Amino acid sequence: MVAINAIYDGGYFKPLDPVPVDGGYEVVITFLKPIEDDREAKCQRLMACCGAWDEDDVKLMEEMVAERGNFFKNRNLEVS
Repeated sequence: MVAINAIYDGGYFKPLDPVPVDGGYEVVITFLKPIEDDREAKCQRLMACCGAWDEDDVKLMEEMVAERGNFFKNRNLEVS
């Protein structure tokens, strides 16, 4: 048995890891938890974990979340 991480976007499964097999396989799909789409909630949760960050650090993290928030959206990640 081989397991990889993936995200289901409501229509397609997008592997987060390389798929280490070739050909057809029987699979088991397990839905672990919903993905939050609220960036503000993600930022708040992230900042709550690290009270030692200053304002510049917080701004940098918010910029990173905004830049990467749509990384997989509308991407066609076909496995070859």
